[in-house]
Amino acid sequence: MTMAIFFVFFQILVLNTPFGKMSEHNLASGFNLEINIIKIRNDAGQIAIQVLDEQKKVVKQEFVTIANKRSVLMVKGLPKGKYAVQIFHDENKNEKMDFNFLGIPKEGYGFSNDARGFMSAPAFEKQLINLDQDRAIQIRLSYF
Repeated sequence: MTMAIFFVFFQILVLNTPFGKMSEHNLASGFNLEINIIKIRNDAGQIAIQVLDEQKKVVKQEFVTIANKRSVLMVKGLPKGKYAVQIFHDENKNEKMDFNFLGIPKEGYGFSNDARGFMSAPAFEKQLINLDQDRAIQIRLSYF
């Protein structure tokens, strides 16, 4: 079971998309998505954010700073569609999610719609939000 948890988080957070090494769509026009992250344990490190389209293609990936246990990212120019946001608190700035010896995340994580799974990541469909106008969302981090 611990390997399953590890695999799910690995797949969600790093599979074929190293942070900072991906191409983005031409975002000349479209809608803006403001992502507000709350319930951050502390101001250490950074927040890693991925925005994926409904085909699970990463359209935005970035590390953002933390201030007063909160963080915000504005993604501009997204085409109309459905998107999922997946985040984790990279407390030690090693650009990957850390796990304990049982495969349980040592750092906080969260998903759009505050979607939750049981012993794994939530279903991708539960994470999808509809973007047909400028929108702000809030994601609460969870820690073990």
